[in-house]
Amino acid sequence: MTAMDITIHASFLPHNDPDASLAFYRDTLGFEVRNDVGYGGMRWITVGPADQPGTSIVLHPPGADPGITDDERRTIAEMMAKGTYAVILLATTDLDGTFARLQASDAEVVQEPTEQPYGVRDCAVRDPAGNLIRIQESALSRLAMAAMTCTDGTVKEPAHDVGDGYALDGEGDPAQPYGDTMSKSTTKDTQSPATHVADSHDLIRVHGARENNLKDVSVENRSAG
Repeated sequence: MTAMDITIHASFLPHNDPDASLAFYRDTLGFEVRNDVGYGGMRWITVGPADQPGTSIVLHPPGADPGITDDERRTIAEMMAKGTYAVILLATTDLDGTFARLQASDAEVVQEPTEQPYGVRDCAVRDPAGNLIRIQESALSRLAMAAMTCTDGTVKEPAHDVGDGYALDGEGDPAQPYGDTMSKSTTKDTQSPATHVADSHDLIRVHGARENNLKDVSVENRSAG
């Protein structure tokens, strides 16, 4: 069966103060404003990252749907006040820089950057409406740092950019059936064996090199002699 050509176009988050939400997503997160529509005293604001024109967040008045009852509107308002109504997960290659910017903006901090036991590093804040925003360090940046860190703690520069869970230099072994990805480094080193840093003869094995399990990096020396 041929897969359908479907992409994620937009996700909806509620707001209870359109100007405050607009300022947060535009000025603090740096999203571009793609639409701002008013109707009946309410506003629907569409925002999104400039480099992802096909994916948006629509900030909407949560009680506008005519099918929602008054009791449901009260429940929604109560959950928004508690910060338990809506959540979205974002990603960045610079988690610490992003968190510093959020903290400087007086956003409500829920969690500082933290290494989670399930293999991701993230932080969490609330937007002006109480929506929980978790921001995760992207797999690209985590895998790049893992691949640059050798067993002796030395950090070296990779020859090329690292893709999500794939070879560092485009010439590494393919992904293994048990989920590992192996790749050869192409950075030369002139240190003695006693202070050896991974070179072009070493095999960098990134165990579980996937977004949710970037934990174990080791260097196996395959140098001649």
